[in-house]
Amino acid sequence: PEMSSCIISLSDCLLSFKQKRDVLNVLLEASIALFFIHLYIRSSQFILMPYCDCEHHLSRLVKDIMEKPEYPWKVKEMAKNHKMSLNGFISEFKEFSGLTPLAFVQHVRLKKGKLKLECSDAPVSLIARVCGYNSHASFTVYMKKHFGKSPFQIRKDAR
Repeated sequence: PEMSSCIISLSDCLLSFKQKRDVLNVLLEASIALFFIHLYIRSSQFILMPYCDCEHHLSRLVKDIMEKPEYPWKVKEMAKNHKMSLNGFISEFKEFSGLTPLAFVQHVRLKKGKLKLECSDAPVSLIARVCGYNSHASFTVYMKKHFGKSPFQIRKDAR
């Protein structure tokens, strides 16, 4: 809510600057535009996590998942690699990231898919494979469930 009111106020400022062109307004307009660019870059990241570079033993795994969401991640293998029981691993991962391991992988895959849909003309079936989904249909089902829109609608809205 705080961010929304800030964005509305800054948008109003930008619109008023378009009506009155002077040096001060141009400088302010550039600063506000940079703010919106920064906001867009932050929101288009896969996920905002301040703990990616921390010393926690799961931080490397989280980073790997974010870098390679298409990899066929298996929770049993992740637990085994961290020398933990399956339930202990799931519990600690959820405490660390806020999501279960599979939910985290799915979240990262879907964010990557959404970004690719918005920024490219690649076929949806190719994007689905690149994001780790075996079929166009399953990718579409998860996109609708997560974002409330089909891949086609996401791409259309981005244009």
